[in-house]
Amino acid sequence: MTAEASFSLLHGTAYGFWYPSIYLMAFNLVPEVFLGLSYTAVTALNSAAMLSGTLIGLPAILWLAQSWRHGTGLFSGRKAYPRAYPIVTGIGAAVNIVTFVVSIVIMDKYYVPAVINSFFVGFTKSASMAVGQQIMFAVVPASSRASATALARLISGMIGIPSAQIVGFISDLIRGDSMLPEDRFHAYQLFL
Repeated sequence: MTAEASFSLLHGTAYGFWYPSIYLMAFNLVPEVFLGLSYTAVTALNSAAMLSGTLIGLPAILWLAQSWRHGTGLFSGRKAYPRAYPIVTGIGAAVNIVTFVVSIVIMDKYYVPAVINSFFVGFTKSASMAVGQQIMFAVVPASSRASATALARLISGMIGIPSAQIVGFISDLIRGDSMLPEDRFHAYQLFL
């Protein structure tokens, strides 16, 4: 679980740091894709879609995981399944990576599908946010939960904090000496 949280934080921090820059590069390179909207409107719509996905995904995914875990709701009449939380979190993380990749690949080609995909980025990201802490509470004895949470956050933070710099460094290596905006955009696109 700490490894999943670390990877999510690493990728999420880098994505959150560089995403506005990549969107600005795409906006400057192919403004016709963005339907005549201003950059402010483009980023506001994208953020609203992602926030909506998160706000809808948190209770929906938590309800699904708890229903499956306890044999209630959608899974009524079935026996409790203790492995439901890790499975829901793992599937959510895998689908979240796919939505991140789709977001980066289509942003400079199709704006409306990119905004719709931003909703799913937020929705799938909420799987680890909704259920991740409950997994830790289910695995760690009650007397050690505070220490386990602190240790998991320390490890995740140590991995996640330098992620924006790592992405910048490696994308600069991919780009080489070229200072063309197209090359900078594609270097970030390739690495993220």
